[in-house]
Amino acid sequence: MKIVKGNVNDLDSLIDLYSSVVMHLRENAIYQWDNQYPNSYIIENDLRKGFLYGIKDDSSYIGAIVLNEEQDMEYQQINWEMKKGKILCIHRLVVHPESQGKGLGKRLLNYAEEFAHHNGYTSIRLDAYSGNPIALNLYERHGYKKRGKVYFPRRSLPFICFEKVLSTEMSSY
Repeated sequence: MKIVKGNVNDLDSLIDLYSSVVMHLRENAIYQWDNQYPNSYIIENDLRKGFLYGIKDDSSYIGAIVLNEEQDMEYQQINWEMKKGKILCIHRLVVHPESQGKGLGKRLLNYAEEFAHHNGYTSIRLDAYSGNPIALNLYERHGYKKRGKVYFPRRSLPFICFEKVLSTEMSSY
């Protein structure tokens, strides 16, 4: 299973993936996402812009990640370590509930870092829901540093902002 760039023909499979993850999160009392976010319009937009990458098992997606330079305006209040340079942002990283615990989240993060190195980014930023301990642990174990917290509409808990400053040396994954 390799990581591939998504295309609009993959929309139904990706909607199924995100819906499964939202349901699983809610079953575990993690309210980071709902039926309004991420929705089919957002996923389709990610595909049309060429931002979404994923892992397929046969013809269905079992993991996905969005990579771009779009930072939420809430990020302006964070004291980031890397203040200059080219910044890559990770959004909407998901792994299907039946495929969790198999290292796919780590593979997607490794892919993001390799993508960043190949494209001249100096750091990677993301946010993770503070009520999702598995996601928080994944980012911390992968060397991302907490930089602050932000609040988003319709969410009672804050999101923790993480950053990973990249070495100028190319590393191999």
